[in-house]
Amino acid sequence: MIFNFNITKNFFIEDDSNYVFNKLQEEIAASQWYIDYKGFSVNDDIFILPVASPWQPGSQYSYILYLDALKAFGDGKHPTTALCLNALHVLLKEERFLRSDRVSMLDIGTGTGILSILASKMGCAEISALDIFPESIENARANAEINGCHNIVFHVTDIALFNPGMSKDAIDGNSGTYNLVTANLLPPVILENMDRISRLLMEGGIMILSGVSDLRATEIEALFAPKGLLVMEHKTRENWHCYVLRRQL
Repeated sequence: MIFNFNITKNFFIEDDSNYVFNKLQEEIAASQWYIDYKGFSVNDDIFILPVASPWQPGSQYSYILYLDALKAFGDGKHPTTALCLNALHVLLKEERFLRSDRVSMLDIGTGTGILSILASKMGCAEISALDIFPESIENARANAEINGCHNIVFHVTDIALFNPGMSKDAIDGNSGTYNLVTANLLPPVILENMDRISRLLMEGGIMILSGVSDLRATEIEALFAPKGLLVMEHKTRENWHCYVLRRQL
C-alpha cells in the first residue's frame, strides 16, 4: 500500500473530521489506482484512464484524460473532484464563455492537474496551476505532458505567496487577473485565503469552489457576499458541496 505521510499529516491538523476520513480513503484508494485498468466515466463526455491501462474507452467520449494518480489527490473519483470536473465541463461547453475573452484560468490545489488538463483540452488559453507539494506538481506536469497539454504553467507555492505577475497594489486594487478560478481546497485554507483568491478573479469572472463538507458549508457560504461573489450554482454529492460563483461587477 502506498501511503503519503506528508499529505496525511497535513490533514490531521485540520478540524474537519469528515474531511480527514474521506481524504484518508482517497489516499488508500490511490494504491489501487493501477488495479482499475479500465478507468471510469465522469459523465457522458469525459473518461478518466490510468496511464498504464491497455484499455481504450468508447469513441463517444470527447475528452479522455490520462492520469497517473499515485502521488497526488485528484483521480476524479472523490465527490469534490467529480463535482468540479462536471461544473468546469458545463461552463467551458458554453461557447460564449470561451469566445467572450481569452480565457485565463487559475487552478489552486491542482493535485494531479486533472482540472487544468480538462480545461486545456476544452480550449482555455492560459492556465496557472498551484500546489504546495512538490511531488504533486511533478505528478501534474507528467500528466499534462502525457495529455499533450502544453499551455499549463505549474507552480510549487501557497496561494498566499503566489505572484501572478501583478504588483501588490494591482491585486489590492481589485483589478483581477483570471476570468476563471478553480479551488478544491480544505475549508481552513479557503477561510484564510478567500480575500486574496477573490481579488485574483476578474470582475464578471467565474470561480468553481469545492472541498467543503456539510460540517463547514454554512461557514464557507458566509464568505461569498462580502467578497462580491454571487452563487450561480450549488450542487452536492455525498455530503460534499461545490459552488459556481460569479464575481459581481
